[in-house]
Amino acid sequence: MYVAQNPNTPVDVLVKLSTDEYWEVQEDVAQNPNTPVDGLVKLSTDKNSSVRWNVAKNPHTPGDVLVKLSTDEDSDVRKYVAENPHTPVDGLVKLSTDKNSDVRKYVAKNPNTPVDVLVKLSTDEYSSVRKYVAKNPHTPVDVLVKLSTDKDSDVRWNVAKNPHTPVDGLVKLSTDKNSSVREAVAENPHTPVDVLAKLSLDNDESVGFAARSNPNFQPKLVIPILLLKLTASNKPSFSRFLALLQPEVPVSSLAKNFRSSSWLERCAIAMNSMTPDSTLQALLEDGNRVVRSAARDNWTRRHPQ
Repeated sequence: MYVAQNPNTPVDVLVKLSTDEYWEVQEDVAQNPNTPVDGLVKLSTDKNSSVRWNVAKNPHTPGDVLVKLSTDEDSDVRKYVAENPHTPVDGLVKLSTDKNSDVRKYVAKNPNTPVDVLVKLSTDEYSSVRKYVAKNPHTPVDVLVKLSTDKDSDVRWNVAKNPHTPVDGLVKLSTDKNSSVREAVAENPHTPVDVLAKLSLDNDESVGFAARSNPNFQPKLVIPILLLKLTASNKPSFSRFLALLQPEVPVSSLAKNFRSSSWLERCAIAMNSMTPDSTLQALLEDGNRVVRSAARDNWTRRHPQ
């Protein structure tokens, strides 16, 4: 059997072995890349399905033989025809409606499958088929966007991994409930930098690490997002106080918290150079003299007489 498998076995020996009485030998001849075409044609009609499988797998099997094998009674033979990158388009079209989902899955995976077939398979009832449509490099952009909302997380994961997924699809998937999907978005080279900044602070560390490892990651964009996160709570805290002191803190956080029950936080807002004038004017009337003083100093710097 090793002789039949060996790619260096002479062609005349392979031809002789193709008629061997043992199907195991014929099976090895059928998968040998040097088996001549006439030998593959002969083996394509062998009574043993495993021999026909290997003919269907062989990259040198003629297109017309593959098309014939696309109607084989054995689903595994049809599956390998669907997977073969040399299967003619008409064979792939025929197999795209096969009753066996594994066969349709391999059609969806094949890089030569026509776009219109991929569109049809994108609505297949089996998620394993839709998963490979989402992975196929030739799947149309609008189909990828549609699959980004698929109920199956494996399908969404493949959309997130696909380098052709448009930005709006990646943005949508960046908030997916499944952390593996978010991690795939974080790894995608086309994910926008602002999305990477948000993902770098994800509650799942594997997602955060993937975002920070992305070559497009910009650490400076994380600061305002982190500050927004620190000021999101309704309860005063030391970390919120420190965040409100920073000029990079979002203006919305300053405006939202200027009535904080903590005078220290109100003072931090009164001191912040980015606090809106309208908020600063309110703090000039604050009940705490330290806050009023800080607001007055800030106002004077902005509006010198």
